[in-house]
Amino acid sequence: MGVLIIKCPVSGKDISTGVEIGADSFARMPNLVSYAHCSHCMTDHAWRPLDARLVAQRLQHVQLDQIPRARDVRL
Repeated sequence: MGVLIIKCPVSGKDISTGVEIGADSFARMPNLVSYAHCSHCMTDHAWRPLDARLVAQRLQHVQLDQIPRARDVRL
């Protein structure tokens, strides 16, 4: 699984479309227009699957004190 990324035409920076998808499903996506909100220029950008690329998901930033310690987890 990964997330579809497009490039903001205003800033040139990568933005997430919010679509989580596998490579097989991405290859079969119909070429329909979708929209993604851009946090760089604060507008919505139209995109098609041909405009996007699939990027492996990254772990979100988590503060270490939010992760339970093994000794605190009950099985």
